[in-house]
Amino acid sequence: MATHPHADLTEEARHIWLEDPRQHPYLREGIFAFGFRVGLPKGCFPNPDRIKVVGYAELSLTAVKPTDAFFRRVWYLKLPNDPFDGSHSPGEAVKPSSIKLGKPSEEGRDSWG
Repeated sequence: MATHPHADLTEEARHIWLEDPRQHPYLREGIFAFGFRVGLPKGCFPNPDRIKVVGYAELSLTAVKPTDAFFRRVWYLKLPNDPFDGSHSPGEAVKPSSIKLGKPSEEGRDSWG
């Protein structure tokens, strides 16, 4: 589960999935700073051949910018290593089945993967 002192999960309005998260045994979860509440422009992550964004959170229109940025969750895989074989998963891995709007995700890996 990713944490950040300025991230307020209760401000999440919706999750945007670029592909079905349930097809993966785990997703890496990070909280990233953006200058906007919604959308994810192309090129916002370096090395697109190494990072595959699976989904991201959008914030409510009433979300307050705590600093000079909005902090939002992004779920991704690192290529070509993800997913790890067997029962192993990276430290930032969360169970796709546990990802809920405005709630912390559960660390680990889903058993169906």
